[in-house]
Amino acid sequence: METIFILRFSIVLQATCYMQTKSTVYRINIPDKRMF
Repeated sequence: METIFILRFSIVLQATCYMQTKSTVYRINIPDKRMF
């Protein structure tokens, strides 16, 4: 029971980190035109 919870938590954590990294890379590669 606990191992399933830990596994699910780690998967959610990895997905969150992946989305944050993806959005950060997107912001760096394609800067907003309003900034210039």
